[in-house]
Amino acid sequence: MKRLIFALVITLNFLANAKAQQIDRFVFSSGNGSATNAYGESVQFTIGQAFFTESLSNNKSEIITQGFEQPIAFDNLLIASAAFKDLSLLKLDVYPNPAVDYTELELNLIDHDGAKVMLIDTWGQVVKTEDFQVPAGNQKLHFNLGTLADGVYTISVKANKRSYAKKLIVSNTRSRSVGNF
Repeated sequence: MKRLIFALVITLNFLANAKAQQIDRFVFSSGNGSATNAYGESVQFTIGQAFFTESLSNNKSEIITQGFEQPIAFDNLLIASAAFKDLSLLKLDVYPNPAVDYTELELNLIDHDGAKVMLIDTWGQVVKTEDFQVPAGNQKLHFNLGTLADGVYTISVKANKRSYAKKLIVSNTRSRSVGNF
């Protein structure tokens, strides 16, 4: 009987101190901080933390949170839908590609500031620049390449208070002759 009571005491003591279902929250990080906007909403962050994902619900919608710093209460949670953005404003079309003498650039300008087009070689040097003063709206810009050497270039367009970039292959050799072997 003494052995049974001793075994019971040891088992209860072991179960009372067991922490098998508890995970201590600590992280090795390189920095942290918080930010608050004009509406009083704040965000805390840790740089370099290991991520885990948790799905939370407030009976209206679900949100996914990441990291160790998780919100506790969701009484005043409001999830608004994302604002619609016209993706055609973010698009730059460059053709023909590969180009010989010129290339056409198509983009939608939202302001009257025009567009600045730069051609950059593989070394990062600007080899040609042209400013286009055109009104707002869908525009097709004709960019003369001149006598550029054959190669791969980056065509960079600054418009709509943004920068757009595309790869452009220039092949100024119109016809290649094949010699007799």
